[in-house]
Amino acid sequence: MDESRLSSTTEPTAPVPDGGGPAQVRDALATCRACSLWEHASTVVPGRGPVPARAMVVGEQPLRTENRLGRPFTGRAGMLLRRALADAGLDPDGVWFTNVVKHSRFVDDDPEQRHEKPSRAQAAACRPWLERELQLVRPKVVVLLGRVPAQAVLGKGFPARRQRGAQVELPPSWGLDPAPTTVVTVRPTSVHRSRQREKDYAELVRDLRLARDLTLY
Repeated sequence: MDESRLSSTTEPTAPVPDGGGPAQVRDALATCRACSLWEHASTVVPGRGPVPARAMVVGEQPLRTENRLGRPFTGRAGMLLRRALADAGLDPDGVWFTNVVKHSRFVDDDPEQRHEKPSRAQAAACRPWLERELQLVRPKVVVLLGRVPAQAVLGKGFPARRQRGAQVELPPSWGLDPAPTTVVTVRPTSVHRSRQREKDYAELVRDLRLARDLTLY
C-alpha cells in the first residue's frame, strides 16, 4: 500500500467519544477515516469483551476471518490464543480483545488476502481508539502480542523479541492511574504456523500465566 495515500492527520475524522460505553465507541469507530485502511477492509473490527476486565489482549490487526466477521480473534490463530488463555488460567470470556489498528491491512491486489504489518502512521492514527478502550476497560494487565503492539504501546524502540515475558508498566502518556502492567509475548499466528508448534504453544501459555498472576493482585 502506498504510504502517500495515508491521511496526514493522526486524529480520527470521527471524534472518539469522551463518554458512553463500548457501543458508543463501536458506532463512532465505524465512521473513522483517519487513514486509508478502511478503503480495502470489509468492515471495522472494534475491541470486544467485558467492561471492566482485569486483562486486555492487544494484537496487531484483524486477520482474514476477523475482517469478514467484524469480531477480533475469531480465526484459527485467535482460537489458538483463546485456548492458550484458558490453559494459562485466564477465562477468555473475561478478557477484552482488541488490535492496534481496527481495519485489516492487505497486500495490494492479492486474492489470497495476505497481510502487511500496519505502518507507524496507521498505528498512530488508531491510538486514540486504543486509549479510549484502556479508559473503559481499566485492565490490571495488558498482553501485547508481538512487535507491532509492543512498540505501539511501549515506544517504537522497544525490543519486543529480547523482552519477551517482560513485565513493564504502561507509560504515563496513556493517562491511566494506576497504570496496568504489560506483558510482551508473540503473535498467535507465529505459533499457529510454527513447525515446532507444541513447544511454541507451551511457551505462549507460560507467558500468559505471567499475565494471569498479575490479575490476582
